Amino acid sequence: MAPPTHDPANRTRGAGMTFGILTVLSPVVATVAGLLLPDRIGDAVTALSNGQDVSADLQWLGLVLLAAVAGNALGTFATGAFVATRTARVRADVARSVILSPNPFGAAGLVTRILVDARQPAAILPIVTSMTLAAVSVIGGLVLLALIDWTLLVGVVVGLLIILVLLRRLVGDLSPLIQRYRRAQGEVGQRLLDAQAGAVTIRAAGTWRREVARVLIPMHQVRAAGDELWSAQRRFAWKTAVFVPAMLFVTIGVGGWALSTGRIDTGGFAAAVGYALVILGGLDGIEAAAGLGAVRAGQARIAEVSGSKPGTAPRPATPPALLRAPAGGGAPMDVRLSDVTVIADDGRCVLDRVNLSIPAGAFVAITGAAGSGRTTLARVIAGMTTPTHGEVLIGGHPIADLASDGIRPTAYGQARPALLGGTIAGLIGLAVDSGPETVREAARLAHLVDVIDALPHGFDTLIAEVELSGGELQRLAIAQALSRSASVLVLDDVTASLDPATEREVLGALLAARANRTLVVVTNRSAVLDRADAVFTLAAGAVAELTGSAAAS
Repeated sequence: MAPPTHDPANRTRGAGMTFGILTVLSPVVATVAGLLLPDRIGDAVTALSNGQDVSADLQWLGLVLLAAVAGNALGTFATGAFVATRTARVRADVARSVILSPNPFGAAGLVTRILVDARQPAAILPIVTSMTLAAVSVIGGLVLLALIDWTLLVGVVVGLLIILVLLRRLVGDLSPLIQRYRRAQGEVGQRLLDAQAGAVTIRAAGTWRREVARVLIPMHQVRAAGDELWSAQRRFAWKTAVFVPAMLFVTIGVGGWALSTGRIDTGGFAAAVGYALVILGGLDGIEAAAGLGAVRAGQARIAEVSGSKPGTAPRPATPPALLRAPAGGGAPMDVRLSDVTVIADDGRCVLDRVNLSIPAGAFVAITGAAGSGRTTLARVIAGMTTPTHGEVLIGGHPIADLASDGIRPTAYGQARPALLGGTIAGLIGLAVDSGPETVREAARLAHLVDVIDALPHGFDTLIAEVELSGGELQRLAIAQALSRSASVLVLDDVTASLDPATEREVLGALLAARANRTLVVVTNRSAVLDRADAVFTLAAGAVAELTGSAAAS
């Protein structure tokens, strides 16, 4: 449970840089060896045809072959490792952006961006390296071919010009097609997730056939975009399948004519064929430019989530050090809501121009009937929900600015916490600065230590191995919130399943925590309401009544 000595992100960046260097240097070695190989073969053939000793030529040939094979093998490994590490960083950036701001793309749209599109920016280095070295191979092969005999260039140059024109057209065609294809895939996935969420209602109404038809409506867009992608690639493939062999055929024919007329010797002819193959191999690298269409599409879709280039995030001015609370809370902060309005996706007004002022260190309760907006108000205060209109200030600073700078001045606990973290200790100490002492103290305040110590492995017990009651889950939620570095603690109905005795004990612990926290509790329990400094009663998304020392309108 102790915090790591080294930052994993720094280790990932260091590994990514190493693999990135190898991704570039290894193909360079293979490319240089590939350009030397035909010349070495030609010298060996010439020496052999003249009856000379070829042992030295064969040794050089072996070294060049070894360099080519080693460069290709190491380059393949380094490229895969670089893409993996870079993709992990991009996915982390996307996840951070989604956590800090609303996700307008739906679950399926977000999943396709994280699983598919996040791989594309990482591919740019291997693609550019492949294209650059392919160009070096082609240009180097042309120069060396011309040094043997300039007439050998005729077929090669004509074929190259045709292929480059075709390739440029292909890259331009693929990018918009890939974006259309993935948008349609995301739409199908989102409709399927919506249907899954409403499965009980659909089954009860007997409308599953109609729902299947609704989910599959975007499939014609998926098919249309997929057909166009295959069509574009098919057109390019058959054209290159014609021009590439034709280019090699012309080069060999011209080389045979030059050999028969005495313009070149046998070794020169062998080298000419070798350089023609090098040039053709370079075309495979140039064809990697077709992947730029997918890279462009992936970068555009990632930028829609992050609001900037992948791997970057806006860094506003750092707020005062007061906002960086130590573990267990720092100085309590005041909370101010100004004209906060929240409109649901269905157009319903959940909160309507709410104005609140909660003094630092106060203990306030939010109550109201189901549907009054009380949970939404708690999530707004905790920074879990972004208002449609209005502003939330924590310690005088907009909560959105604090979140974008990686500062979380608030902690949020809900009645049934998500069972993350693997172990009981991991669940309580999800905050990165929650060490074992903090975790145990938080569990003690939530009156859970005896329960946890009785488990087979104590705090290291796997969550999947135990069955927790509703009251135990609520106390885990309280402990999880208490373990975090926060000056404002927001708890949503976390005492509803506690028996009166435990509720009094937990409430006493929460009141004791007010020394370094502002406490906001959503509840209808009279025991909690009676102890609060102020009680906000919500009705239809607005504060209908206020009792106590806080201010509202």
